[in-house]
Amino acid sequence: MYHFVYRWTRKSLHILDCEWLSSSHGTIGVMADLIGINNDINVAAVDRFTLVHLVAGAALGKLGVSGLTAAGVAVGWELVENKLKDASPSSFPHPSHDTPANSIVDAMAMIAGWALFRSR
Repeated sequence: MYHFVYRWTRKSLHILDCEWLSSSHGTIGVMADLIGINNDINVAAVDRFTLVHLVAGAALGKLGVSGLTAAGVAVGWELVENKLKDASPSSFPHPSHDTPANSIVDAMAMIAGWALFRSR
């Protein structure tokens, strides 16, 4: 099991420390880091912008874009996104660089959105 040391702010839950005590609470700690409950935009593997990537993939699917093109757009965007953030930070609501885990999950979310909503 895990024991958590945390604090709440108006916008998020911050997990400050985690000790191994119980597996039932351990999942919460892992998920908090995974989904960005700590308000870790562009840091956690999944953050609120992952939904934007899923919706963009769904739009590509509904537009009839091929799977190869959708995958190219997803991976291509993630490859240039940090460079664009450096060049024009004011164009992004959160101009911090994506972590590799966040980039991979965002690309997968876009491809998943395409797969779920592709025109058949």
